[in-house]
Amino acid sequence: MKRNGISHIIAVLLLIVIVTVGAILVYLWVGGFLAPKETHEETFAQRLKVEGIKLVPEGSLIVYVRNIGDTKVHVDHIFITTTSGVIVADFPASAEIDPGEVEMLVFPSMSIRRDAPQEENYILQVTAKSGIVGYSSIDGKFVREALSRQTRPLCMVANPWGSDRYHWAVFRYTDGYFKMYGNYFPSGTVLPDTGVPVEEEGGEGYAPILIGVDEYTISTSWVSWSNRPVDSPLIIVYNPTGGREDWVFTWHDPHGTYRFLFQSLGENAAVDFIVFWEDLYYPTTPPGSIDDWKDHVVRVTIFVNGTYRLAVYMAKGGYRQMFYVGVSEPYETIPWTQTPAYVKPTGAYWWTTSGGYIVEDPGKIWYVTP
Repeated sequence: MKRNGISHIIAVLLLIVIVTVGAILVYLWVGGFLAPKETHEETFAQRLKVEGIKLVPEGSLIVYVRNIGDTKVHVDHIFITTTSGVIVADFPASAEIDPGEVEMLVFPSMSIRRDAPQEENYILQVTAKSGIVGYSSIDGKFVREALSRQTRPLCMVANPWGSDRYHWAVFRYTDGYFKMYGNYFPSGTVLPDTGVPVEEEGGEGYAPILIGVDEYTISTSWVSWSNRPVDSPLIIVYNPTGGREDWVFTWHDPHGTYRFLFQSLGENAAVDFIVFWEDLYYPTTPPGSIDDWKDHVVRVTIFVNGTYRLAVYMAKGGYRQMFYVGVSEPYETIPWTQTPAYVKPTGAYWWTTSGGYIVEDPGKIWYVTP
């Protein structure tokens, strides 16, 4: 009898506990404390997986990422770090990946640190606007191989109207380093055995490289040489989509506002950037004033196979202008000894607009394999 009494008491106590806990849970649920949060659902709905890696011949690193979740992922940045968290490469990628789809993300060679620590493995980190992060291990050989590849520089040349004078800038789009040359002085001096004018250096430095921005103001008025907004004849702007999606870059200068339309070039585009050139800039014979840095504006796209695509948005003024891809030493004689990818004739005016945008002219596009 005693046992039955104790059993009844335990059963009653258990029932009281169950009812009490149930009441508390109902109270919390009604009060919203246990309600599922939309952001929490979003977190578990979006997932990324790295499926492959390859190199562009000029040194950029390509990563193929699949969305294995059930909602679209808006990728906004990609990183490579050491296992201890030191950032080796970063780039503000811009891509949307639908569920089940694979997207090609690219680390341009300029985004990879040249002094990256040498490790057997690195960590790839992909972030999205929702805060989702995808991780994957990368064999260190890919990073080391990317760093071992040296890109040959590009060159822009200006030849003033009706003269035999030239000045030009040889530059690396990977870090913006440039060096200027010219044949203005001394007059009549030629290189031995070649008959071409001797080098007259015009200075060196680093051109601004704009990454992760879609709007820029160079100046709102013409400026004197001593007040120039940048100490460089060039400005380089990277397309965060790599040329695989449409993108618009807005430029402000003393003449107004200009919108440059980058139309998608398809999934094989790897690296995409635009170069702005101020052809009055030449420190050896500095002009009284400088204006807009868009005397020669060219879009440069590098495809997965290493081919360069050059599209001129703007080339204006009385200068003859030339663009070279993959120049080699001696840089002092480039206008006379190397072949340009294209030449804008003296006095020609290249500039095409459509729907309020500055766009590419189909007749001003060249493909080059350096």
